[in-house]
Amino acid sequence: MENVPLEFLKALNRTRDLRALGKLLLEHAISLVPQAQTGTLLVLDEAEGVFKFRAAVGWNLAKLSQARIPKDKMLQRILYQDTPAIVRNPHELNREYLPKEVAEMLAEFPVAAFLTFPIAYEGKIIAYFNLDNKQDPNAFSQSDFKRLEGVREGIALAVRAAMDWERLVERESELRNLLSALPDAVVTIDAEGRIRSWNPGAAKLFGYSQEEVLGRPVTLLMPEEYKKRHEEVFKKNLANGRAEHRLLEVEGLRKDGTRFPVQWAIASYEGKGRRCFVGVGRDLTARVEAERRLRESERRFQLFFERLADAVYITRFDGTILEANPAAARQSGYTREELIGMNIMRDLAAEEPAITYETANEKLARGETIYFEERKRRKDGVEYWTECAVTPIEYQGRPATLSVNRDVTARKKAEARLRGVYRLSRGLALSKSKDEVCERVVQIGHHLLGAQVCAVFLLDKEAKELRLVTAYGLPQESIGRTVDLTHGASPVAEVIRTGRWLYLSDLSASAFGDEDLFGEGAKLLIPLMVKRKILGVFAAVSTEPNGFSRGDIRLFGALVNQAAVALAAQEAMEAVRQSEQTQRELRGRLEELHLAARELGACASEEEVWRNAIRAARNILGFDECDLAVREGDELVSRANLEGLSPPGAPRIHKDQGGIAWRTIQEGRTLFGDPADFPEAVAAEEYRSFISVPIGERGVFQAAAKRENAFTEDDVRMAELLVGHVEEALRRVELENELRAQAIRDPLTGLYNRRYLAEMLEREWERAKRYGHPFALLIMDIDNFKLINDRFGHLRGDEVLKGVAQLICRTVRETDLLFRYGGDEFLIILPEMNGSAQCVATRLRRAFARWCAEEGLDELKIGLSTGVGIWDPSVEKS
Repeated sequence: MENVPLEFLKALNRTRDLRALGKLLLEHAISLVPQAQTGTLLVLDEAEGVFKFRAAVGWNLAKLSQARIPKDKMLQRILYQDTPAIVRNPHELNREYLPKEVAEMLAEFPVAAFLTFPIAYEGKIIAYFNLDNKQDPNAFSQSDFKRLEGVREGIALAVRAAMDWERLVERESELRNLLSALPDAVVTIDAEGRIRSWNPGAAKLFGYSQEEVLGRPVTLLMPEEYKKRHEEVFKKNLANGRAEHRLLEVEGLRKDGTRFPVQWAIASYEGKGRRCFVGVGRDLTARVEAERRLRESERRFQLFFERLADAVYITRFDGTILEANPAAARQSGYTREELIGMNIMRDLAAEEPAITYETANEKLARGETIYFEERKRRKDGVEYWTECAVTPIEYQGRPATLSVNRDVTARKKAEARLRGVYRLSRGLALSKSKDEVCERVVQIGHHLLGAQVCAVFLLDKEAKELRLVTAYGLPQESIGRTVDLTHGASPVAEVIRTGRWLYLSDLSASAFGDEDLFGEGAKLLIPLMVKRKILGVFAAVSTEPNGFSRGDIRLFGALVNQAAVALAAQEAMEAVRQSEQTQRELRGRLEELHLAARELGACASEEEVWRNAIRAARNILGFDECDLAVREGDELVSRANLEGLSPPGAPRIHKDQGGIAWRTIQEGRTLFGDPADFPEAVAAEEYRSFISVPIGERGVFQAAAKRENAFTEDDVRMAELLVGHVEEALRRVELENELRAQAIRDPLTGLYNRRYLAEMLEREWERAKRYGHPFALLIMDIDNFKLINDRFGHLRGDEVLKGVAQLICRTVRETDLLFRYGGDEFLIILPEMNGSAQCVATRLRRAFARWCAEEGLDELKIGLSTGVGIWDPSVEKS
């Protein structure tokens, strides 16, 4: 820049701010061009793609800087192709070429003409230098450009330098903000290994402030055992003149002396001619803990997988088996190595399951757990039933399924037997003779219940002679044989004398004998009895000692009870057939009785039994009033009357109040006649006849009429037969309910079993979703439970499991649902509970510790591990 004042050059050298520099340049240029009155510097904002006024002389820069001119709308570019130019009457051109709002804003600054030249950098226009005249459109000429020739290049260089400096300052500020905001530690060290910079992330991670660490050796951040290795690597990097970009996972040392896992990313750079290093450190504590928990979770899962009594398979979605536990090998008969690679659908299934594989895969893909029963085939060809629960999981990083298979073959067989027994036993009521009843009973006992020998003995009318009327598995010549009821060693005679069941688990070891009629094995003898009247004896024999299970014995009992009722009905029919007149009178009522028997045999609940009993009694007996009452402790509570089922709060009669009902139960026999003849009667005066029939020891049936002698001996017999059907229907309903309960209860602890868990979990999930209430799952297992079995034996182990179940029942709420999940594992569903589930877990662990001390188990260090899961529908919706 020739002939430029020295003071101007000094000021120019000192000024780095673009605004101040632009003003200085504009003022100098205005002094060189006589007609120039004002001036502006337009600079490109590359981020926004517009030119902004960054400096001005003679104008209000604060207001002018609000204008934004798109770079493709600049007059210099459109009209003059970015060459030095003189623009006359620019406001008219602005209205034509610029956006309306920009043109209106610039119209507030009156300019008649302006002289302009562009400033370029690396082939791009980055600024425009403008000198203005406010009044004369012809103020400028080409000679004015000659006046600026000596300074134009200097102006361009100064503007470019100021813009570079501005970018540098912005980047340095961004870098400083980044380092301050970065959660990781960023540390730089010099060639001597001293710390040169220290960001807030480093201060938070290591606990040192910047003042405490600057200038100190970086080994301050390392445990002692890492320092020597660091010095060796550091010297090697200095010798090489660079550091390899790499990640290191080591331990860091905080100011308070605690150690923690840290990952360093290290690189080198050149700073002011010296080799420096930068390290970015990240705290790995959370990741290391997560990895530890994952390893522990995998270990627990593997332990659970290996020890689970049910067969467990991990498969692909196409059924290919990827893994199988030992129980799967035992259940299927294949070795684990043979199972892996087999297809659980094609190679193990014996038939298509209830749910198709396509439907199953659709549900699994949605994340659902599916349940179904499936018949499978073992390696030896034997078929068995499994109850399957299949859920989607991730295995070795890929989608897979976890299939739990419980062998339910025994239950399926028992259910089939039970269905068969009840189907055939209901047909007993349709038998046309005693012989047909007896024949049906022995056939059911053999073919469905597996007895090798079945026999029916019946008493004669005088109850003096017991005769074998039908049998399976005995010589034909034995039919008609009589039993000496006075024989003290005869088990059949013993049952007749006592009226009680008799089970001899091994006849060869028994003192009883029936003249070698049944041979050796196990014998079950059940009296055929109705209303405490013994009709005969049913005998079942297994050739194996202890050949009948408890379930078998109960099924035999249900069969015999139905047979006794059917035989009593046949006796009644035989008595009716002896008198033509009585037969005509009773035929209709017997048909009603048979219909009632069938209806009662089909009842599924006690309420159905009561309703059908009242309806049948009204049709068979005819009366003005009746009542069915059930004994609850020392009180009789009405269950049904002519108006239907009794409402809640029905009248109760205490044992101390007496009455005919209580006398009927206490004496165990039917009472009938005129209430006036019975001091205990409390009936209204208008009733002149009654029948009161005990329903075993469970209650009483009573009917009353307003006319005298309304009930005959035949009515009494009909009532007793009907009540016999009612009692048997109640016993059958109870047995069915008990069998249903057995299907959902764990036989050892009495808690709900795992099979029932899925149903209850789905029910609780639906209820929680409907009402918006959370619920929690609490799962527990007994630590070191195997030590109990090893030291004290499995019987003691079973006692401990029962004791723990009782302890849990005492500790939790009545509304909570308790399950034995399997082995030594228990699970609790806690309805309407979320955060307090942890408190329940803590209370259980403390109660368990006290119980172990009381039971003398504390020396084995038995513990209770718990885990809590919570599902809150309100959280899921949010």
